[in-house]
Amino acid sequence: KWNIIQNSPIYFREYETQRPLPTPVKGGNLKTILNYLNIGNEEDEILLLPTMCTLPLANLTRPIIGFIGDQGSAKTSTARLIRALLDPSDPAENDFSPTKQNLSLVFYHNALPIFDNLSTISSTVSDMFCRAYSGTGFQSRKLYMDNALISFSYKRCFMFTAIKTPTAAKDFNARTVMIQLNRIAGSAQIGEEAIMRKFKADAPNILGGMLDVLVEAKRIAPRLNLHWKSRWADAFQYAAAAAEVLGY
Repeated sequence: KWNIIQNSPIYFREYETQRPLPTPVKGGNLKTILNYLNIGNEEDEILLLPTMCTLPLANLTRPIIGFIGDQGSAKTSTARLIRALLDPSDPAENDFSPTKQNLSLVFYHNALPIFDNLSTISSTVSDMFCRAYSGTGFQSRKLYMDNALISFSYKRCFMFTAIKTPTAAKDFNARTVMIQLNRIAGSAQIGEEAIMRKFKADAPNILGGMLDVLVEAKRIAPRLNLHWKSRWADAFQYAAAAAEVLGY
């Protein structure tokens, strides 16, 4: 079982950009989030929801999540809603800079960064993303010092949005769960402010449902005998178990 405890040991640095997490409710329903996401078929549900259940497992290598689709397919809104459950921060999306030090600062300060509207990424940036995924971190010479280093240590999953896959790099794409979103017809579009207001009310129920699924997934995951695993093998085992718990 999961519980909310008082006087918890400090497991993370607190930054002024962070906002309060939703307070999870026991007996919630993770699938309620589908009322807010532009997910058009069960195949993408099976990819996304169990993958979401692995995101709180910060000690494991977890996948990159990419939302691909035309303008008006709610890519950014989808990423924002998922982030709001686990890493509510300002700004909702992170500034994308191709320099190693700036990217490292973003990963160091954010638990679940979003890089919005990527067009192309260089091989250097792709390598930085892969290092963030695997927990390699980053070192650089300390400012004004010739014999000292500054180190950023992190292991991050993150999300990005793009009209098309931003790189052909095999290492990057093998680490990424790609979700294809379709354009929403103008008559079906809903204002983001109204969506976020309703989502805020449902977030405790959704997060509680995610934790319920994860607890059960951790119980049954050791018994699963998978014939194939992805590059993120440990978290993949839990995602497969979460899919079972969710009834897929």
